[in-house]
Amino acid sequence: MKKKSVTTSITELLSCFERIIKNKPALNRMCDEVLMMKFHVKPVKGDIAGLPLGKQKFIETLWSLGKVDELFQKKYRYLAKEDRETALRIFSKFHEDLQAELNRINFREDKQLPDKASFEIEIYKEFGADKKNFN
Repeated sequence: MKKKSVTTSITELLSCFERIIKNKPALNRMCDEVLMMKFHVKPVKGDIAGLPLGKQKFIETLWSLGKVDELFQKKYRYLAKEDRETALRIFSKFHEDLQAELNRINFREDKQLPDKASFEIEIYKEFGADKKNFN
C-alpha cells in the first residue's frame, strides 16, 4: 500500500511560520525551548562570563532562529519540487535577517559590563543523528 503524499505550498509554509512568530510564548518558556533546540554559545574573544545571555531580545531572536530552522526542516520535503528553491531563498533571507538581529543586540546596556570590555561569541546549533533504527 502506497503512502498518500501530502504537499505543502509556500503560502501555507509562510502562514505557519507567521503564526508561530506572532504567538511567541512567555520568556521563561522560550528559554526552555532554546535549551531544547541545543544552541551553544562559545566565546571566541574575551570573557563572556558577565554577559547577560538571558536578555529578552537575545532569547527571542535565538528562539525565532530555531523555529525557522525547525519549521523548514519539517516542511521542506512536503513542498512541491518547483517551490523548493523559492522556499529555500525565502527562509535563507529570514535566517540572514535573524542573524543580523543577533549582531545588533546591545549587551552594553547592562551596566555590569566594563566600558572597554570586548568580546566575540559564536552561536551554533547541535545537530545529532536521529535515533531511528535503520535495520
